[in-house]
Amino acid sequence: MIEFRNIKRVEIPIIQQLAHEIWNDNYQEMIGQEQIDYMLNMMYSTEKLNQEFDEDYIWKFIRLEGKPIGYISCRVEERDLFLSKIYLLTQYQGKGYSRKSLEYLIDFAPKINCNRIYLTVNKTNIKGIRAYERFGFERIDEKVMDIGNGYVMDDYIYEIRV
Repeated sequence: MIEFRNIKRVEIPIIQQLAHEIWNDNYQEMIGQEQIDYMLNMMYSTEKLNQEFDEDYIWKFIRLEGKPIGYISCRVEERDLFLSKIYLLTQYQGKGYSRKSLEYLIDFAPKINCNRIYLTVNKTNIKGIRAYERFGFERIDEKVMDIGNGYVMDDYIYEIRV
């Protein structure tokens, strides 16, 4: 059975381990190894993750039979819930766990006074885009963000009202 559990600060190494495996397994063709390494260091350093805990990001493990198989990170922005990260280990993708995770967030958002969930997704992440659109998210904008070291994040912005 799938469950969602708050991540504690002491579990940061588990987030880092999952991120390393997921990113290396899934994004080679999309952005290349050098950008993966750069982004993992930028987004998943212990310092950065501690900062997100300090800034009240909500971190949840996606667990199956007690084992972490992925994670969610989001933050409340007034009446919006920004879905920063939602990732599953490769062997658990395509089995309905992403849908269950999104259903969980749809149920969770109103409980924390949010009426919209929004996210960014890489324009070349066709698998992710299809999943969000199937679930009812709508593309509302796009943005290119310089993340340093000569790299950019070229993303679509999607939202769903809850």
